Amino acid sequence: MDHLGSRRTGRLPLLPGRQTCGQPARFQRRPLPRAPPVTTSGDVDRNYHVCHACGCPCRDRRRDGFVQRVAAAGHPVSVLTLPPQPRGQNSWEREQEQIARWLTSLPKPVGVMACHDPRGQKVLEACRRAGVEVPEQVAVIGVDNDEPICEIADPPLSSVVPNHMAVGYEAAAVLAGLMRGKQRVGRCVFLPPSGIVTRKSSDVLAMNDRDVAALVHFIRENACQGLGVAEVVEFSPLPRRTLYRRFQESLGHSVHDEIVRVRVARAKELLADTDMSLARVAERAGFKHQEYLGVVFKAHAGLTPAQFRRQAQHSPRNAPRAEVV
Repeated sequence: MDHLGSRRTGRLPLLPGRQTCGQPARFQRRPLPRAPPVTTSGDVDRNYHVCHACGCPCRDRRRDGFVQRVAAAGHPVSVLTLPPQPRGQNSWEREQEQIARWLTSLPKPVGVMACHDPRGQKVLEACRRAGVEVPEQVAVIGVDNDEPICEIADPPLSSVVPNHMAVGYEAAAVLAGLMRGKQRVGRCVFLPPSGIVTRKSSDVLAMNDRDVAALVHFIRENACQGLGVAEVVEFSPLPRRTLYRRFQESLGHSVHDEIVRVRVARAKELLADTDMSLARVAERAGFKHQEYLGVVFKAHAGLTPAQFRRQAQHSPRNAPRAEVV
């Protein structure tokens, strides 16, 4: 799903401002969740399907790209195509019933891609209606990363992030060429996305050990709030030595390493997406001070936090060239 849409308008896109991801206000002391059993080793053996809204060429391309990639990987895939619905409560109810019936009929566990975020929100609503657990039974992902929609969804919706910055640079390059008298080549310009923002709608762990999976969820939620190995051991139903052994067997690294990995990942998000000071980034990511962040970050990323920020925030200029067709 590399190509997410075409440039057909005569205007340059607006560039998004810096935004941050939300995080829990404090350390959450609550019972560990229980993850569902997984019968495979490594990745979950999921089926993949698309909930599609017809009538838009770029969404058709998203559907086709997803179907091709999933089929090429050897997974079964199907498409639910929904026609444009008139406004009104009755049409909403009919559409929800149709999506719920489709979701109920799918083999579980299953991954569903929605052609855009509003459609993804509808899929999540239909999952509640059908009594289907998200993400354990159905993992859902949208496209466009429309943050108000994604964050208000229940659970928050994972989404593919279009590279708006690269679109702006590429559009400016095309415009500059036209102004210099260069002849236009082709009709559509395709750009790869920036990545995926993973939220709770698809944040499911693929491992056999239910106790370790539940602890990893716990670490991900609380690592940046001062969580330490002692707290993980305290909340675990396993004896300390058993916990260490099974954690190492499942993930290939220790509990401490997982806590640090989550903190470094959070620091990367803040460095790339905000203008926070390094001291503030260290605090928000769960490091005791800026100097410790620098040491740990370079050990994991191979760059200092400042170097990583410069590289991340200027990457659109170095994005892969567009494919023109």
